[in-house]
Amino acid sequence: MNILRSVAVSFGAVIFLAACGTSAEWGAFDDPDYSIEFPGKPEVGTSSAQGISFEIQAARHSDVVYSAAKFGTPHFDLVGGLNGAFSDGLATTPSIVEDVVVDGHSCKKGFGTGTGQSAHVQNTILVCYDGATAYILQVISERGKEVDPDRFLHSFSIKAQ
Repeated sequence: MNILRSVAVSFGAVIFLAACGTSAEWGAFDDPDYSIEFPGKPEVGTSSAQGISFEIQAARHSDVVYSAAKFGTPHFDLVGGLNGAFSDGLATTPSIVEDVVVDGHSCKKGFGTGTGQSAHVQNTILVCYDGATAYILQVISERGKEVDPDRFLHSFSIKAQ
């Protein structure tokens, strides 16, 4: 869980402040392990936390940041991962948690509000695990902004290995 918390803090806070692309046109992003639609072309990067490398994709549209990250890990706790992402990223816990299934894989979806990098934000996070790779998707915006994260989250598909 410490790895996930580091990943969530690293990519959540940094991407919220630094995401580039602002195009309104949605398009597919195709990764070898998954596919998803972003508003515009996402910025792509890599980073590491506690010896684990992870890949990040992020795009911004109308002051909403859409991001996806993945990293390989032999074990992953969905509940701990979701709670860790919220507690370390926004100093809160999710106010809403739902069980979700993506391509036969159990996932957790959460929504919460808090303060990240001195900004009052709302965050929807989807965490999934396919047995070898953990995926963390986030939709972050200013608290109270009307946002529909479903187009982004529902477009996420884990490819069969």
